[in-house]
Amino acid sequence: MSLKKSTNNPTTLSQLAELTGAQLLGDPALIIHDIAALNNATASDITVVLGTHYRKEASKSEAAAFITDKQLPEVSAQLLTSDPRKAMAEIILHFHPNQEIVHPSIHPQSAIHPHAKLHPHSQIDAFTVINENTHIGSNTHIHSHVSIGSDCKIGDNCIIYPQVTIYDKVSIGNNVIIHANTVIGSDGFGFYQLNGEWQKISQIKSVIIDDNVEIGSNTSIDRGCLIDTRIGKGSKIDNLVQISHNTDIGPNAAIAAQVGFTGGTKVGDGVMIGGQVGIDTPEIGEKCIIAAKSGVTKNIKDQQMVSGFPAQPHQDELSYQAYLRGQYRQYKRKKDSQK
Repeated sequence: MSLKKSTNNPTTLSQLAELTGAQLLGDPALIIHDIAALNNATASDITVVLGTHYRKEASKSEAAAFITDKQLPEVSAQLLTSDPRKAMAEIILHFHPNQEIVHPSIHPQSAIHPHAKLHPHSQIDAFTVINENTHIGSNTHIHSHVSIGSDCKIGDNCIIYPQVTIYDKVSIGNNVIIHANTVIGSDGFGFYQLNGEWQKISQIKSVIIDDNVEIGSNTSIDRGCLIDTRIGKGSKIDNLVQISHNTDIGPNAAIAAQVGFTGGTKVGDGVMIGGQVGIDTPEIGEKCIIAAKSGVTKNIKDQQMVSGFPAQPHQDELSYQAYLRGQYRQYKRKKDSQK
């Protein structure tokens, strides 16, 4: 989401502590003008220390104050909190309020079907196409060059960024953000062979996206064949993700870039998937973690962390990799001794 420039609204450290619920160490009257990264913070900024490997950098930072989960002995002004990321997010929004303010309007260079239903408090930008029987909710902003098919429903408080394509009969909930160049509802990759030639299987269902979902740029979510593809409430999907037909993503999933699903996978609540993971399995349980570059070929039970290709429990994969490295070192020593 776009952000405004800093409000340049001087705020005391005590006010920021109250805003975030953090414990204050240092001068409560210290004035803070903005938030910045450790390496480029100035004497009027607050910064954040996310993890122990940044603690050494903190001593070199020029920041006036620090958000951290453990006290830094070398600095005086600090906000101590068990969740520095949450505090950082709250302070960012304090100094940089969201810029996405809807100005109710329909641009004259948009193409709106006469049977489309647009809430009076929505904004439709230039060169956008909205087809028959599609509903657009209140406080929703459809940016330029967006194409929305027929019989779609887009809820309230949504942001659809430029060049997004939404096929027919897609349903999108409230508070959904879809970034540029993403495609929702394209045909699933369904074919069968007849006399050595591929024949298309019609994909007759669609895509349902629940409330509070955010989808990155250049992501494709295919429509279902006989059941809808679904993205659960609160899930966050990165750029360059391929979600195939009939996939069911549970609530509050987090899926990093370049993940690819084959059709029909069911993903449980709160699953986290690292980048460049390939998934070809029917079911992933709740609260699972799949490490980056894994290849998932079997079902995963609840609350497991897996890695490797083919993916296996993470500790087993670490032991397997350690064994391989040990075997290689023995082989190399033996070979070197024969020279």
